[in-house]
Formats: sequence, C-alpha cells, structure tokens
Amino acid sequence: MRNLKIGVWTQDSIAATLGGGPGYYSEIIECISKTKFSNADICFLGEQSSEIASIGNYTYYSVKNIHQKKFLFLRILGSIFSKIFHIDAISKIYYDTSHKYKLKQNEQLLNICDIIYYPMPMCKYPDFPFICTLWDLGHINSFAFPEVSIFGNFEKKREHHEVTLFKALMVFCESEAGQKEAVEYLRLNKERIRILPLFPSKIISENLTPSKPDKIEEDCFFIHYPAQYWPHKNHFNLICAFSELTQKYSNFKLILTGSDQGNKKYITDTIKELNLSNRVIDLGFVSLAELKWLYIHSKGLVMPTLIGPTNMPPLEALALGCPVAVSDMPGHREQLGNKAIYFNPLNVEEIKIAIESLLKNNSARTPSLVPTVESGMKLLDNYFKELKPLRQMWR
Repeated sequence: MRNLKIGVWTQDSIAATLGGGPGYYSEIIECISKTKFSNADICFLGEQSSEIASIGNYTYYSVKNIHQKKFLFLRILGSIFSKIFHIDAISKIYYDTSHKYKLKQNEQLLNICDIIYYPMPMCKYPDFPFICTLWDLGHINSFAFPEVSIFGNFEKKREHHEVTLFKALMVFCESEAGQKEAVEYLRLNKERIRILPLFPSKIISENLTPSKPDKIEEDCFFIHYPAQYWPHKNHFNLICAFSELTQKYSNFKLILTGSDQGNKKYITDTIKELNLSNRVIDLGFVSLAELKWLYIHSKGLVMPTLIGPTNMPPLEALALGCPVAVSDMPGHREQLGNKAIYFNPLNVEEIKIAIESLLKNNSARTPSLVPTVESGMKLLDNYFKELKPLRQMWR
C-alpha cells in the first residue's frame, strides 16, 4: 500500500511580531521542508500565489477556496421564511447547495493529499480529514485576561477547542501536561492526542552570529524577559520584584523585548511611577541575532508568564547556557526538570528571591541538552504511520 499523502498547511499572513508562536510555526515548516519522511509523502498547501513551485524538498500547491458568500442571501432569506412563514424550502436549497460546494472543495483537496496537517492552532477545511495543533487552553485553565476573554476572543477559542479539535483525526500537543489539560478540560479522547515536544528556534544554531543591540553597553549587568506585551505575560509583577532589587544592586538592569499587544503603555507608565526609567530598557521587537546576544550575556532569563503549558524561551536559554527562572507550572517542570528555578508568578517576593538566586548562582553557564529538531521529525513520521490504517478506510 502507498504512503499517505500529507498536505502541510502554510499560512502567509502571520506577523513575526506576535511572538513565539509564529517563530515556532516558521521553524517547523522549515524543518519539514528539509526532512525525508519514510511513512508519508509530503507536500505543502496554501492560498499563496501558484507561482510558488516548492518549499524545500516538497511541492507546493495553491488551493482555491470555493467561496459560499454568494449563498448568504439564500441563508438569510431561508431563515426569515422558516421562522415567520414556516416555509423551509429556501433553507433546504441553501443547505443543499452549500453541501455540494463542500463536496467540490473536498474533491479538489483529494487530488492533492489524503490528510491536511495544520502546524498552528487553526483549521481551514474542517470537512476534510486533518491533523490539528493544540498549543494551550489559556482561555479556560488560566485567568480571564483580555486577550482570551473579550471582543469575541473567548468565543473564537471555544469554537476551535470545543468543535474543531473533536473533528480532527489526530491532535498534537507539546507536552504531557498539555495532553492532560485537553482530557481534563475538554474531555478530548486521549487516544487521539499525540505529543510533539516543543524545540528551540534556529536561534541556537552555530551559524547564527550574536549581535549586540545598540542600546546595550558591553559591560551591562542585566536579566531579561523576551515576551510580547500581553497582560498574561505578567510584566507588572516582574517589574515590581525588580524594583525591590535595584536598591541592593546599583548597576542592575532589566531588559524587555517584544512588540506591543495592547498593554505596553500601562507597563511603561508603571516603570515611570517606580522611577525605573533608567533601569528598565525596552528594546521592542529584536532580531534573532540580537536576542541570542541577550541570552549569552544575560545573568538569567526570568519568565513570569501565566499561560503555558510550555514556552520556547526557557529552552533557548538552556541551550545557550543562560540560567532560567520561570513560573511554576506543570508544563514548565516537565519541560525543564531541575534545570530551572521556579516561582509563583503572582507573588512578587518569590519572583524577587528567584532573581537573586539567578544572580548568586551564575558561575556555571553550561549549555543543556534540549529536544532537537531531528527527534521531533522522527516522532512526526511515526504519527503519520499511525494514521495510515485509519485514513485508508475511506476515500
């Protein structure tokens, strides 16, 4: 029997400034494009120009989305007639036509692949066999931060996690902690979930030369936090803890990197209120080369985030020999073991103690082993093999 044809979905409209998610997505696309898989025939799909012939070693197919917007009028009209006049004929016409177009869309996709793999938490065609990605359940297992609870964000996440995930043939989580959350909070069948561990970005590559950010002095004594300015990233409590240490360490600085996601002005105002404008350096969004320099020269990465279950910066830090202090979450402990200092991210005193521990135990900066790209690709190949006897049961 032939291998399954796996179409890896590519997304061309993801801003790198949104943080680790887009970075990880780009990395996994690049890794797949360079890997030879034994148990699947790979191709890439997307809605980009058909002028793109390939990505790495594999063919790229431009998928034409068969829109159903032209039938919106029929749907509205059908709803009015069924509710007011109790006539369902127009609604039936709409749904029959919609069904035909979905079949036509599936027929187009079947000419390309057997299964679509979405490396990000999304699904373009939920009526075609697919593999879905689950990064986190922050909208239900953490607090009601604005980015996950208001302006329709909660409803969008609920639709994806409580409907789309259940239609997937297989769901990829980054950790056993993530798998446990999916079972506990969503009641998702554990047999459908596989673990594809998070691995560091290309920042750890020997081919990437570190580059010092212009604002930083060569002998700068600092800790750093690479995170977009989302409320859940918890810059506020980190700054409060850092403020208490500035009296003890006269030349000590905190370096922040990341783009504004709506919370930056509040954090900037807090920095001014605490008279820390000369001690907290905001670099904004930086290049990988600049971020690598920060990891190498920092006295430690401090990450007080409240949403996980895992995160990429601690892995990058360990791989580059940078000490790590992170919020105490099951995913972080699974990810980092005894190689990190853990603290309650809502307790300023604990954050302060963790930072001091980094400063006092900073002599050994030996790079640690972390999950590799190669191990991730082997797991991916095995998961494709698992899907073969299932997917070949129907056309």
